[in-house]
Amino acid sequence: MQYTFDIYWALSATAEAALLGDGPPGHVHTGSIAIALSPGADQVLTALHALRTSATVSYDPNLRPALLHTAEQERERVEQLVALSDVVKAGEEDLAWLHPGVSPDETAARWACGGPALVVLTLGAEGARAWWRGGSQDIPPVVVPVRDTVGAGDAFMAALISRLLHAGLLGGGSGPEAVAARAALLAATGTDRLPTVFDDALRTAARAAALTCAREGANPDTL
Repeated sequence: MQYTFDIYWALSATAEAALLGDGPPGHVHTGSIAIALSPGADQVLTALHALRTSATVSYDPNLRPALLHTAEQERERVEQLVALSDVVKAGEEDLAWLHPGVSPDETAARWACGGPALVVLTLGAEGARAWWRGGSQDIPPVVVPVRDTVGAGDAFMAALISRLLHAGLLGGGSGPEAVAARAALLAATGTDRLPTVFDDALRTAARAAALTCAREGANPDTL
């Protein structure tokens, strides 16, 4: 499969107002070209810095090398975004491109010791692996007849965010609420074994990704 990109990306005034105006969002998710392609990427990065005290943040690099500079040039921005985030999901191909010669597991483990409380490394047909400060946990794959893998990573991330929001481990909308959610997330990932709520969230994410692969096109599940 080949892709041809001809894209100009910038946040509209309406989008900026929705992010930074009255009643800011409780949780912000970003990734891929939204945070890699200027001028929009710079706008998003500025918004994330401003929202850090009032919202939780998740990030999926979902790198598109055809649109980017070299891995060496992109590395600094990715590392900055990881440090700003509470939850990060990345594919092993992303990390192999970003840090050639370094095991994706090694990068994920290092990230988990920095800003984010939870880092999830997706491994395609091999499932996924979650990393946090206290350790790691494998998430077994859900076996389905694969028709199309487009959208699988997005489905995984959406399901993971949904379950963590439902559990009160992400979200905010005001300074105290975001601080409380972030503190709860850090406390829950502060042991050598993840609580059951994370196992549920990760397995739900794996199911969502698998079912998306069983359909043609980017056709993820609803709740």
